[in-house]
Amino acid sequence: MKKNALMIILAGLVSFGAWAQDKKAERPSRERPTPEKIAERRTTYMKERLALSDDQYKKMYDINLSEARKQQALAAERREKMKAERAELKKQYAAVLTPEQLKKLEEGRHEGHNVKRKPGGKDPREGRGRGNG
Repeated sequence: MKKNALMIILAGLVSFGAWAQDKKAERPSRERPTPEKIAERRTTYMKERLALSDDQYKKMYDINLSEARKQQALAAERREKMKAERAELKKQYAAVLTPEQLKKLEEGRHEGHNVKRKPGGKDPREGRGRGNG
């Protein structure tokens, strides 16, 4: 009787884990808002807070759109620069580490992405065993 109850509980836990993973995989990826959406959102906020006239709204929208496009271009440049820097770093690692060590390093990097954090909270791994306390 106890074995059956234990087996049922174990099966329930395993199936819940599988269900939770499926739910995570179903989440749609967040797309970046377009410069137009950003400008519209900012300008609408300004209109509400500052009581802008229609003429002011149009002028502020143009300013915000220009700024959003600049920021988008800068962000794309930063992403490309970081991508190139990571590739260079990976080459340097490959010159020193064995293929097995590289594989283990990559696996370890992906593990950290699965750590759950509370909203507004700190990384739960923070402060453990790194001599900072």
